[in-house]
Amino acid sequence: KEGIVAVKERLEHQMKIDVEEWKADQNSKMQTVLDRLKGIEGVYLSVDPDPNGNPFSRARVSVDSVSAGLSAAVVCAAMADGDPSISLRGHHTDEGYFNVDTIEMTEEEVDLTCRRLEEILMADDAEKATLMSRYAGDGAVDYRRVWLG
Repeated sequence: KEGIVAVKERLEHQMKIDVEEWKADQNSKMQTVLDRLKGIEGVYLSVDPDPNGNPFSRARVSVDSVSAGLSAAVVCAAMADGDPSISLRGHHTDEGYFNVDTIEMTEEEVDLTCRRLEEILMADDAEKATLMSRYAGDGAVDYRRVWLG
């Protein structure tokens, strides 16, 4: 019974949400990511609509590994391996990009994610070389498994 009551209460809560207001809030957080990462060398930004037609979009971060000094996969790995671990949508790192999904993030979480991305993407050449050594090539840490400990 408790499960049915919980589902009913959640559905009632969802029905009260102003979808346009929620959508505007999600887009604002996504735009924060785009604004914060704008102008970083080798980083190109765009908006990816939800592929399933949901009313939100994600920030696409394309990384030119030559001019940025890092690959998209290395950025995702470093974010996942950090403290706290931040998981990006890295399904397309082999194509040179990842998505930042700000859906349901708080403003503080968006800020932390942006700050960490800025630190990694704007690191000096020596730090970028260290990150590339740790997360790219032979013997690299597989960021998809770092949570296993």
